[in-house]
Amino acid sequence: MLSRRHPLTVEGEDLGTIDVAFACGDKTGEYLVHYTEARRMSDGDAATQPLKSVELRLANKVIPLALGPSRAAPDGGEVLASASGRVTASMLHNFASAGLRSIVIETASDNGDGAVIRVGNTGAAANLMPFLASCTQLPGRAEHAGLQATGGQ
Repeated sequence: MLSRRHPLTVEGEDLGTIDVAFACGDKTGEYLVHYTEARRMSDGDAATQPLKSVELRLANKVIPLALGPSRAAPDGGEVLASASGRVTASMLHNFASAGLRSIVIETASDNGDGAVIRVGNTGAAANLMPFLASCTQLPGRAEHAGLQATGGQ
């Protein structure tokens, strides 16, 4: 798994954290992306409204993510929300390539509030190839392993 964690803030106020993680997919050249956010709850706070949508912008493509149910954290101090989708190896290569590349995550809540989160690619190039190679080692992914060995994507 390849992941990144960031603080979730609004105008400098710390609201919680977000995690973006990539995992090996079921098909050759396909990877799962998981978005998770934990927002601190406070009385009547609009920031804890359930998510209505989550979209990921990566390599000039918009990927709508399927929402999971929002729920209170076991300690009751946060609202946890998640969403997931699929991306391709070429999209990940584009993100990890040299230059100022980023993943943009756009969320919308039931009350109409939205957030735009930009995740940079620092360290992505060094970690992408080991991650992709680890996916080729999974049972049933021999076809993908062959593609990696020849350098094709």
